[in-house]
Amino acid sequence: MHTLLVENNYLDGTATSMVENYDNDVIPTYFGHIAVPDILSTNVKKTGIVIILNEHPSIWANNQVDIVIMLALNQTEWEKTSYVFDTLIGALREIENLNQILKCKNYAQFVDTIVNLIE
Repeated sequence: MHTLLVENNYLDGTATSMVENYDNDVIPTYFGHIAVPDILSTNVKKTGIVIILNEHPSIWANNQVDIVIMLALNQTEWEKTSYVFDTLIGALREIENLNQILKCKNYAQFVDTIVNLIE
């Protein structure tokens, strides 16, 4: 997830060292079946989000994780982004909505489904 943010110019080179041992060091926050690893907020060029839908849910710290969300937040955009993030998490925490999202087969279908759930 971190690599996608670096490759797409959301994070600069110094952010890489910040999460060098990311898999071993991070303690996610859980929202039902959603895991959110620590938010990246230093050395962020622009705000971005990476979302992984687990076709086969994994277990993290005794939590079934169907969706993993990683955020890179530019400090100047924190206020706007927190509203979007809260809305997204609120929609995904409902099990019926989660089931609809997990059926998505591509990015366009995912976006359409999220938009419909939030409207």
